[in-house]
Amino acid sequence: MKREELDTRERFLRYKSAAFSEKPMEPDAQSPTENYSTPLTLCATNAQGVVTLFKGRGVPNGAGEGGGVVGRTVFEVYEGRAGMVEVFQRALAGEQVVATVEEEGRILEAQLTPVFDEGKGVAGITGVLIDVTESRGVRRALEEERLKRTKLESLGVLAHGIAHDFNNVLTGVLGNLSLAQMELDPDTELAKNLKEIERGCLRTRDIVAELGELSQESGPVRKALRLEPCIRQAVRAATGETEVRCGVRVAPDLWSVAVEEAQIGQALQALLTNARQATRAGGIMEIDAWNTRAAEALRPGRYVAIRVTDHGAGIPKDALERIFEPHFTTKEGAQGLGLATARSMVENHGGALGAESTEGAGARFTVYLPASMGEAPSPKRKPRPAITMRARILVMDDEQTIRNLTGKMLASAGYQVETANEGEDAVRKYQAAMDAGNRFDVVVLDLRVPLGMGGFEAFKAIREIDPGVKAIISSGHTENPIMSSYREHGIADVVPKPYRVDELVDAVRRTVSAPGAAVAR
Repeated sequence: MKREELDTRERFLRYKSAAFSEKPMEPDAQSPTENYSTPLTLCATNAQGVVTLFKGRGVPNGAGEGGGVVGRTVFEVYEGRAGMVEVFQRALAGEQVVATVEEEGRILEAQLTPVFDEGKGVAGITGVLIDVTESRGVRRALEEERLKRTKLESLGVLAHGIAHDFNNVLTGVLGNLSLAQMELDPDTELAKNLKEIERGCLRTRDIVAELGELSQESGPVRKALRLEPCIRQAVRAATGETEVRCGVRVAPDLWSVAVEEAQIGQALQALLTNARQATRAGGIMEIDAWNTRAAEALRPGRYVAIRVTDHGAGIPKDALERIFEPHFTTKEGAQGLGLATARSMVENHGGALGAESTEGAGARFTVYLPASMGEAPSPKRKPRPAITMRARILVMDDEQTIRNLTGKMLASAGYQVETANEGEDAVRKYQAAMDAGNRFDVVVLDLRVPLGMGGFEAFKAIREIDPGVKAIISSGHTENPIMSSYREHGIADVVPKPYRVDELVDAVRRTVSAPGAAVAR
């Protein structure tokens, strides 16, 4: 045994042996409890409850930190503290006591052992008092944090389900709306009214996408996008019926970016709304977009820069350092989430968002987004194409309304459509088509089917039948990792719900015309 361990043991035995003498022991320069980080006190009494040992640190008592305790009875020391008096009474009555006492804002654990004489009478007690207030507080804080996480996870699950159901409903509304628009002259009053309804549906789609982000575990579903239409839509949404005007300057050769349109549109709208709130009625704010080859604190490469400028009162220096913190705001009644959410969305796309301001001279917010390697499709809605070939499409969705709607959408573009209500049904129909020598050119599969085989499982089964199958995954579950990493799984494209006719038809057209696609003529 090491020398220091012997010294400690000898001191402890000396304390214990002295505990039952009538003469209080002299204080030692070092007690065996002084190296403990947890407040702990060794104590002992004689048969009458007179304290003969009270040595340690941090445990409150009736006479202060250790002073004046030895030589007094425990009933005097803990007068008015019924819990502590009770545990000492039980020990003096011959009971082995292990108890927790909560009094005067502290939590003590008492471990008291009676010591018996030769006649089996109680000669006194020895024990340990441990103040566990702080450790209990840490445990309580950890438990509260765990409960918070559980609540957030439950909220995420709830948001996930709500977002999925809303997306299915919106798919029906937005899809039928876009079909109706195709039958109308765009200059008629009815067509203009339908266009306003469509804008409302698209705004709802963005809000549902935000709700779905509560449970999102994967990255955004990125596609090449031309930013100018997205910028102009964000300007319309942010300014609305206000008297604030916004100048828009977009470089004519602006590069495309690989982003999830709903997220970036929401981020830009948050910046524009912030600028509008800082601009007086009748004032002007600006948004500029241009190409740049590098951006500070980002990897070298091609970026698209977007700057939102207002000419308001500016942001104080101390507030400028905190404006991207969640719930920080200088506006009365605001939640302080707009700028924090905008930065999060931009950074999720590998970009950056910064702010500059001088008090009295307005503020500038600049977004940098990595440029896409590929070109985005033209934002202009194409006229219904002339049909030069009759591609066969298999659509699988567990919602009959969506199956019917998707069939109409694709039929309007001249495709031959067959539907299936779940994955196994889709596999059977694909196998039958292969056996008949009349294969499907593209399959459009709903990712999640609660009461049957889902789209990804169906795709893997169909690929066993036909390794050259071309598949599009469609889902309202945009948080699913497959939606953001679909190419890694051999899937040709994805179409998040809800979608318009042109969004679905464009995805099918790209997939049909991709190398290796077999088209039935």
